[in-house]
Amino acid sequence: MQPQVVTIKQGLKCTDSDGGKNEYVKGVVMMNTQVMFTDRCVDPYQIEEAYCDSAGSARPYYKKYFQMCDNGCSDGACKN
Repeated sequence: MQPQVVTIKQGLKCTDSDGGKNEYVKGVVMMNTQVMFTDRCVDPYQIEEAYCDSAGSARPYYKKYFQMCDNGCSDGACKN
């Protein structure tokens, strides 16, 4: 499944509190000071993870994807 791309207005800064693609830490994607997405469990074994990615574009954006968690998902993060 391809990541969902969410494009944000030019001039905003995207930050991800868990540092990017990190299914084992619950993260929050923000544009400047506005929360755009918080990582979440969609069921007991699957997470929806978001991360910032500009891929050389002048416009920052973030992507979301689903990931299976081998040991289960709890409070927006895969269990170790």
